[in-house]
Amino acid sequence: MATRKKRPEPLSSSELTQVIRQCVTEGAVAPFPHFRSRGYQRYFTIQDAINVLRYGTVSSDTPQWDEKSEMWTYLVHGPDLEGDVLTVVIRVYSKRSRVWLVTAY
Repeated sequence: MATRKKRPEPLSSSELTQVIRQCVTEGAVAPFPHFRSRGYQRYFTIQDAINVLRYGTVSSDTPQWDEKSEMWTYLVHGPDLEGDVLTVVIRVYSKRSRVWLVTAY
């Protein structure tokens, strides 16, 4: 019988905001391939997402547990470079040293 990893505690909104701002400052923001492909389809860029991470707020709908990746995902709402509201879906790994862009809408 396979053993399941214990689900880690999610970050609080304030912890997540601190990690996001630090990663943006350090340039430690990386897109998943899915993020890039959706960006082409939905007309957003990495710079749009970084603007959301820099000035946006963590959604009250987060965190959400993703069974497939066994990780927490978080939603951040904020202005893209044109001032339109964009929601960015992110993951933060246990070391909290990088923000991964999953997708946006």
